[in-house]
Amino acid sequence: MKRGITFILLGLLCLILQNTIFMNFSILGVKVDLLLVYIVSISMFLDKMELIFVVIPIGILKDAFFPYVFGINTLTYLIVSYFVNLIEGKIYKDTIIIPVLFIGLATIIKFLIFICFMYPTGMLSFSFGNIIILFVKELVLNVLMILFVYNRIRRIVTSEKLKKDWKF
Repeated sequence: MKRGITFILLGLLCLILQNTIFMNFSILGVKVDLLLVYIVSISMFLDKMELIFVVIPIGILKDAFFPYVFGINTLTYLIVSYFVNLIEGKIYKDTIIIPVLFIGLATIIKFLIFICFMYPTGMLSFSFGNIIILFVKELVLNVLMILFVYNRIRRIVTSEKLKKDWKF
């Protein structure tokens, strides 16, 4: 429970950073998805129940700021966290290559879900060529961001403060 609350608070901090600071910075016309990077990072360390407890509130709050289809971010984050958590138990995760591969997989899943939900509604006015270009740009930004975020999340997860029980 202690870990879950800690990671919900960190997720809220990421949401605040994404909706305030990172909203103003666009690199090559694309903004980094800090929450996706955060969720991929924590999915490698938390178990399934903790992950659901952390991802659902963060996804719902992100959907509250997303004006088009409510629930699409929550669904995306749940699917991504499930797949990363499912795979991470079978691999060696102490190398930085694994989170880079996972963020690539997560970005693919995110774009596929967004295309499936947004394209039929007519809200997506881009051609598929432009969507591929946006995908590659966001993939590069997410990879650069996970190189920074992953090691910090790993330090937090392995810290002694999260391993000790809380004393009220």
